[in-house]
Amino acid sequence: MIDKIARDFSLGEFESAYSYLSEDIKWHVVGESKTQGREAVIARCKETRAYFDSIKTYFTVFKLIESGNQVIITGSAIIDNNGAVSRIDACDLYTFDEENQLIEIESYCVSI
Repeated sequence: MIDKIARDFSLGEFESAYSYLSEDIKWHVVGESKTQGREAVIARCKETRAYFDSIKTYFTVFKLIESGNQVIITGSAIIDNNGAVSRIDACDLYTFDEENQLIEIESYCVSI
């Protein structure tokens, strides 16, 4: 179950994860931003989803590793913004509590 929640989030399908976000969730995009609290994370997800919907995006998951209450996903996104194509490689680390509530996300993103 936690692997599906994490995978959906990494693929930008944030809405399916909303009911699993803890009230005090922390989302740290290393080198970019820190967001804390369920409502703030949902707002950030909606902004990100609106951006994804305004351009063409192609996501690929390379690896998904689940161990205990953590899931690690590596993958990439090809972004086509009206012909300007870029790629981002990413690694997301998800931590869940004993009730499968998502309590922390740590994201590493590198533009290629």
